[in-house]
Amino acid sequence: MAEFFFEILLEFLRWLAESIALPAVREEKEKKKVGEERREKRNP
Repeated sequence: MAEFFFEILLEFLRWLAESIALPAVREEKEKKKVGEERREKRNP
């Protein structure tokens, strides 16, 4: 029973970590993309 509860807790923590981490990673990629586009406009 405790084992089952522990597995659910781990799944929840993994989901929580992903829901926090993924938007941050996506935001970083967007910033990088915007930075590259600006650089291309300056020196084509």
